Amino acid sequence: MKFALFHPRYWVDALKQPINSSIGLIQVELLTDALVFTYSLWTIACHVTVVSEGTTRYGLSIAAIIALLCFLAVLIALWRIRKWRDAYFKDLRDSPCFAEVSYSTPILLAALAAITLVIATWFITRNQWVVWIEMVIFCSLAILYGTRLASLAAPVAGLEFGRERINYFLLHAAAFICFAFTLLAFRPRTDEGFYASMAVALTNYPDLALNKFAMLHGSATEFLSEQFLFPPYRVHSFELLGGYLGYLTGIESVSIVHLVIAPLFAWFAPFAIARPLKLLIPRYWAMALFIALSFYFIEGSAGRGFANQAFVRFFNGKSVMLTVAVPLLIGYGLRFGAKPTLSRFIFLTCSQITMAGLSSTGIWLAPTLATISVAVAIPTRRALLRTIGLSLLSSSYVLLIGLWVAGQMNVIAVGVAKKATTYKEFRPGFGLLTWVLPNVLGKGWTVIAHLSSVALACAFARRSATLRLFALLGLLLSLVLANPYLVRTVQSYLTGRLTYERIFWLLPIPIALGVWCTDLFILLRKQSRAWIALLFVIVILTTYYVVSTERMVISRANASSIVFPPAVKMWQTDREVAQRVCHYVQNDEYVLAPKGISTQLVTLSHCGIPLISEMRWMGENLSEERRRNRLVAYVSRADLGLDRTEEFFEYLKKYRIAVVVTTKRQYRRPWLRELLAQAGYRKIESIRGFRILIYDEFGPSWTLLRAQRVAKAACNRAPKDGYVLAPFGISRHMVAVKECARPLIDAHSSKSNERLSEKQLHRLDDLVSRPEDLRKREVKWVKSALEAYEVGETVLFNRAFPNERFKALLYELGFIDKGIIDNHLFMLREASAETSPLKQKSHQSDRKR
Repeated sequence: MKFALFHPRYWVDALKQPINSSIGLIQVELLTDALVFTYSLWTIACHVTVVSEGTTRYGLSIAAIIALLCFLAVLIALWRIRKWRDAYFKDLRDSPCFAEVSYSTPILLAALAAITLVIATWFITRNQWVVWIEMVIFCSLAILYGTRLASLAAPVAGLEFGRERINYFLLHAAAFICFAFTLLAFRPRTDEGFYASMAVALTNYPDLALNKFAMLHGSATEFLSEQFLFPPYRVHSFELLGGYLGYLTGIESVSIVHLVIAPLFAWFAPFAIARPLKLLIPRYWAMALFIALSFYFIEGSAGRGFANQAFVRFFNGKSVMLTVAVPLLIGYGLRFGAKPTLSRFIFLTCSQITMAGLSSTGIWLAPTLATISVAVAIPTRRALLRTIGLSLLSSSYVLLIGLWVAGQMNVIAVGVAKKATTYKEFRPGFGLLTWVLPNVLGKGWTVIAHLSSVALACAFARRSATLRLFALLGLLLSLVLANPYLVRTVQSYLTGRLTYERIFWLLPIPIALGVWCTDLFILLRKQSRAWIALLFVIVILTTYYVVSTERMVISRANASSIVFPPAVKMWQTDREVAQRVCHYVQNDEYVLAPKGISTQLVTLSHCGIPLISEMRWMGENLSEERRRNRLVAYVSRADLGLDRTEEFFEYLKKYRIAVVVTTKRQYRRPWLRELLAQAGYRKIESIRGFRILIYDEFGPSWTLLRAQRVAKAACNRAPKDGYVLAPFGISRHMVAVKECARPLIDAHSSKSNERLSEKQLHRLDDLVSRPEDLRKREVKWVKSALEAYEVGETVLFNRAFPNERFKALLYELGFIDKGIIDNHLFMLREASAETSPLKQKSHQSDRKR
């Protein structure tokens, strides 16, 4: 017997067989087994490199080569050793047959009445305690009843295969649809910058310890200490896969993840979801599969729900884990619980390692799901302890990784600190649950419909394994993870403070929806014709989506769309600007840019370092974080007040920023533009509403010298009393000149904004530095300001000469021209306004009359 995968004869023989489960071995079992085994080896290679603090160039490359050799060794062993090959294929063909159960009408009605009672109780009382107690009682009774039915019902002799060829054709069609949908769906997320930076760090710093440092803000400097990566992220291997492929090929890692890896995993998703469905609903698994997939394409109400963490976000490992790895683990657990074998033990272990590599949430989610899936499939009580023990043994690798992560976070010290907190923090309540529940399951009717799917899966279950699986998952969630008395404990020691909402990922709601709708179809088909039953199920499913769906997955309300041709799932405007910035900056140089562009910079290889990408990703003292955020705000949206101008100028030099990116609106602000010019930055490019400025080492000397020269000359000519109205770029240098009049627009003058607002000072600066004409409605307050402050002189740019109304006002107040100082007009106020040129011209006209 030859190895089936490499011999066309196997394919020909399989296609010649009219109806046989061997057709599905290649299409479902073998493909998913190859995916899980390969990715688990890659994850182990990454973990070994991270724990040993190896580098990309030597540590990860050597570990990847060893993993590849192990994979080839397994293939050769299956090829050469017939005993191993036969045992493996026997396990694939030997699909477990769980005991069927047939509910009596009173039992079914009682279950539906109980579900209705829970929903009605919530709407009538709005008491969370009552609903929680009812859910615990319902799940407990369902488990007890499922155990009793399993012991009374006789197992099915064999599986009935309907039109298997049509089922597998539909399976491949679903895989193609998922592939295309993932490739074209566009729903960018802010935190993608952080995950992409992990891949970029692998490419940019191949000689740095793998996944040890967070390189969003570059290497350690005199202002920023070493940024260590948050320990749970260190076990991720999904981002490293894209980074390592980019490192080997030279292709941008983000493009590889978004346009290659994500669609590829999406193609595997239907095969993964089909694994547990083929065990729970053997004959109609294709129907259940399409119903489950419809959930991922339609229901997008919850921002972090199952659909929004699926195909529209497959560029994140946690989405792949939730949509692909979780169903696979349930399938492997059911198979291992029904009949423990060596190959099933191996793949149960590999699936858990895969989940831990896709997301650190898998460290606690994988052992939990594995234990429950195995427990519900155990056929006899005698085998319970032994099988559960083997299941825990399969979780040993993931648990050891979890202990390593806990050691990195000093979890013991955290626990001691938590014990010293007040009793109020541990007081039972639903405050945290009420806050996180809408993020995952939605609001109002949405969360009711989703939780009802799990209950209905128990009510309409055709097999004892189905009933026990969903009942036990619901009981564990309500009695332990969502227990109001244990919320703080679970949050602190299991899920983490920022990811507590992921406890609801324990409920495979899309699979539950597919299971109960298909079981309802089977129940109705026994009472009527197939098309009538199918029509009724379609109506029920449509009603479910109408009631539960607040917004579609692809909709403007969900900030998602379909984009053709396929593009990287990031904001294109910010990304285009960031790519242009990369032409003017080196790999280790700072860039001061708005938040959106800074987030994109960290996703580009060999590009500049943003001054700050996101505050929550920067582990530094709070004052440093706030300072950097203020600088970013000044070039984004915030007004740069007089009291912040010198600080801004100082930190431009302190951080040695190579490139500054401002919005078009911000660049119009005169103080910001003047400070950037005097700091040595000149505009190099305008693109999509942004201005890119680069540092010119010869720029500041010329600009500063000219401003200082004009300031000194004006101080020498002007009287020493009163105020000077001059452009801000000149006023800020008058303070350094001894025995000089006080500038009206200057941060160092304590009286500069005593009577004038910041907006009025900006307007005065525009009048004396730009060709801005004085509006009629402004004449009154400008005149009163000049008179109140007893302005003794003013300096105008030559380009402001067209400002006739403002010049006329100055002439009226007694100002006369005193010459040009380095391209600036110097005007001085005489003692009396009667000698002004405007008055003299008026007197001459009167004499002529």
